[in-house]
Amino acid sequence: MNCFNSYFFLFLIFIAGNITAQSESSFNANFDLSRVEGVWIIDLRPTPDSEPYLKEFVIENIEGNSFSGIFYDTDFENGSFNLSWDKLYFAFTTKDAS
Repeated sequence: MNCFNSYFFLFLIFIAGNITAQSESSFNANFDLSRVEGVWIIDLRPTPDSEPYLKEFVIENIEGNSFSGIFYDTDFENGSFNLSWDKLYFAFTTKDAS
């Protein structure tokens, strides 16, 4: 195989691999975000052997990929869902009382 054929072959493997990976993640396209709206209980223990340390996490006001809510009894800002993966990821910002 000459150099050109080697690069072309690697390029085809790269393209085929990306198409396969994208087709396997069907979560993002059809997930109904209203299913996560509500009150969640989050266990914040530092290790599996620690006593449970439970806090409420509230997701509300979902609009598109944005949402608001409450964590640690404090309103948080900039809630954002990321549907680009095969699992639901989200982020938000919060402030402590200082």
